[in-house]
Parts: sequence; structure tokens; C-alpha cells
Amino acid sequence: MDQKKEFYVGIDIGRDRAMISLYREEQKEPETISTVRGMEKFGIPLVMFLEKKGTTYYGDEALKRKEQPNGDFFEDIYEGALQEQTEETTLYHGLFVQFVRRLIRLKERYGLKGDPTCVAITVPVLSQQAIALLQYVRQELDFSEKELIFMDYAESFFLHTYHQEAVLWQHDVAMFYFQGAELSFYLLHRKSGLKVQFVTAEQKHWQVPESICTHAELMDEYFSNVVRESFAKHAISTVYFVGDGFDGNWLRESLRVMGTNKRGFLGKNLLTRGAAYGAWRYSKPETWGFFFNCEYKMQGELDLRIESQGADGFIRLIEAGQNWFCQTPSFKLLYGGTPEIVLKISRIGAANSQVLHLELTDLPDRPEAALRFRIQAIPKNGTEVTLRLSDDGFGEFFKSSGKIWEFPVALDMEGGSTMEKARYGQKKGGR
Repeated sequence: MDQKKEFYVGIDIGRDRAMISLYREEQKEPETISTVRGMEKFGIPLVMFLEKKGTTYYGDEALKRKEQPNGDFFEDIYEGALQEQTEETTLYHGLFVQFVRRLIRLKERYGLKGDPTCVAITVPVLSQQAIALLQYVRQELDFSEKELIFMDYAESFFLHTYHQEAVLWQHDVAMFYFQGAELSFYLLHRKSGLKVQFVTAEQKHWQVPESICTHAELMDEYFSNVVRESFAKHAISTVYFVGDGFDGNWLRESLRVMGTNKRGFLGKNLLTRGAAYGAWRYSKPETWGFFFNCEYKMQGELDLRIESQGADGFIRLIEAGQNWFCQTPSFKLLYGGTPEIVLKISRIGAANSQVLHLELTDLPDRPEAALRFRIQAIPKNGTEVTLRLSDDGFGEFFKSSGKIWEFPVALDMEGGSTMEKARYGQKKGGR
């Protein structure tokens, strides 16, 4: 793709509505697509109407036809697709893919042709169900892992925040997200390192009673207590108020409690803009200078010691900071005659690394020079990895025995530079 025509898409998928932003490098900041030309109306309801004659309507256009008898109305598209993760039906899966495809096509309003360089989708919680659903979307839209990425609201908040002027993030940065009856609080903590600045997000969540949501004075009183609880013992530079729940000009006592020494911003599209920044930033090979750490990031690096041209070296099996659900590389290596595998584990924030020795047993009965393994580290989450070795055979000379060895490896091991020995490889299959 011509570099001048590259563009990036950020999609916010909330519980009941979506937003989309576009970003090109020549822009100062991402632009959120409004559903009404000339107005800042960003939310697109997650509903669809399938007319019997074949026409499909989305968002507000679908809501207008909700009661019409000439078709079928579907609401809560995202939530419905999440529920299907534990069921045999896939109706909402298909609807959700169709909805996301429609969102991406909104780029055509700006004369943009072809596929985006990268699409980033942000959702409230990146659960196992959400990960599986978004991976399905990626597959159905025929995007690669680099072309469609996903994250949670905390990470998109981080991406938006650290693309703002530095005065806004001198200290911690807070965001309140209020949509429906769900109120969430995110607080970004920044810790400077030698090469990058590490950022984590503290989170709190409340379900606001309906009787309070509909009464401005009660809501202000309730929220002012939330502010007191959330801000206690924190130095905060900036506060963002995001979501439809802050409509109505009821923030009175709450703003007094917040204090005058903080910058405050009220808006709707922070998260989709953060996702657009992420689509652009994570597509670039250069280091940004900020690193967001959370439970779905790999908490360390895993290196395998090898011998190459008579000298010891390492190959990287797991990269620290990558999402645990991303594809990891596999390698084909010849057996060197040593009875063990040597791994180096380096944990984020730790000064020293650990060395782990794993003993190989029950090798195939053939010459050592004809033993070739396929090796891959497969994450289960951010701290647990399964190291898998399989007999890869040796061309036409020796067929694979089908044997597989698996070793559980923990990236959160405590301690300094240690040497540990283990013999717990589990053989699977084979003869």
C-alpha cells in the first residue's frame, strides 16, 4: 500500500453501542465518525434489522424499523455473540462479523479505499470469551494478526492518554466511564524506567442502582462519594469523564470534591480514539517509549539456549509484553546430543534472570544426528507457558515417531539468578 494512503481504524465496542475513529499520520489526532453529518453524535447502537427482501439496516436505521413486520430485529449484537461462546448456535457470531465489516466500510465517507493498515478493537473486558470472539472476527474478515488487534478499555485509555501533551500526565491520570448502570474507574500509574516508562491501570467497578441513575441530585451525591473513595491517597493530574451517564449537567458536588488542582474533560469518544492511536502505534517497529502492563501481557521473556557454529546462543520463544493470545513462533532444531533443554527466564521488572534445565527422556530410537524437533512455547495466560517439543522426523530418511514432550514453565518465578533442574516432560502419543 502507498505509504501516503495508509490509514488506521479504532473501534470501540461497548455493551450496547459502537464508535469508530480513523487516523492518518498527517492528522494531529484521530477523527471520530459521526452518525449525523455536521453533529458530534458518535454512538452507533449495536442493533440490526434484516429485511425479508434482503436489505440489512444497522444502528439508528435499524431502530426505526424495529416494529416493522417485514423483517427481523436483533439487539445486543455483541453480548449475544459473547453468549454464543458457550452454545452451539452461531447466529450472533455472523451478525457481529457483519456489523464490524459495516463499521470498517464507513471509511468510504472519507474517500479511503482498500483495507486499513491496522484495525484495533477495544472492548470493556478482554475475557476468554471476548478473545475467542474477536479471533473469529479476524478470521472471517481475512485479516492477519497484525492487521486486526484488540485490547480492553484500560489499554485504549492508556494509548489515548500518552498521546496527549505531557502536562496532562505529570502525575496519575483518572477516567470514569459511565454507561447505562455501569460505572467504572481507571487510574493510570506511570513508572519511569531506563528505556521505557511502565504504565499500569488500577480499576474499580460499580453497578449503580436504577433509582439513583434517574435522579440527578442522588446521582451527584452517590458519585461524589465514589470520587472521594477513588482519589484517596493519589496525586492526579487529569480526570476524564466518558459515557452517556454524565449527560444532564448534574456534576456539581462531585466536581467540588474533585478539587481545582486537576484538569477535567467530558466526552464520549476517548476510547475509540485510543484504539485508533493503538492501531497506528502498534503497527510501527520503532519503540514508543511507553509500555502498558496488564494481566493479558506476557510477564517475561523465555529464551532457549542453542549451539550454533560451535558457540552458545539463544533464540527467543516468548516476548515480554506481547499479548498472551498472540501466535508464537515455532522452530525446527537438530538434536545436539545433550540430555536436557536449557531455558532462560527474564521477568519484567526483575534485575536478574533464571536458568531452567529440563531433562529429555524416551527419545526416538535413531541416530542423534537424525533427531530433529519442532519447538514452540504456547502461553496459557500471561505467566504460564507450555514448552512443546515434537519429533519432526528427518526428511525421507526417518518418519516422525509422533512423540510429543510438554514442559510447564512459569514466568513469575521468584528469586534472583538461580539454576533449577526439572524432569517433568510429559510424553504424548507416539510408539
